[in-house]
Amino acid sequence: MKKLFAIVLAFALCLCLCGCGNKTEDEAYLIKVTDAQGRGVEGVKLDICTDTTCTLFTTDASGEVRPEIQPGDYTVHLLKLPEEYSKKALEQEYKLTASAYKLEIKLDK
Repeated sequence: MKKLFAIVLAFALCLCLCGCGNKTEDEAYLIKVTDAQGRGVEGVKLDICTDTTCTLFTTDASGEVRPEIQPGDYTVHLLKLPEEYSKKALEQEYKLTASAYKLEIKLDK
């Protein structure tokens, strides 16, 4: 009986540890790049960076990037925009954090 209890306890602990820190679908990191009318902009290349590494992403047809990254603080840099948009956004630095995990970037023409 003690063995069974120990196995069940170990299994429960494992489930807890594996699930802790994971964001739900509603809490997952999301970056959305839109135009002045709020429509998603496809094909924007951006870097999501920690203090030591950057990872390249490209927005999808709805202007979104849903990076599967660990909770933490990140800096986002736009690298390439479609031709019709102002390049001023390339000079900006944007932040993603564990508490501010959704970011919307509006582009001007």
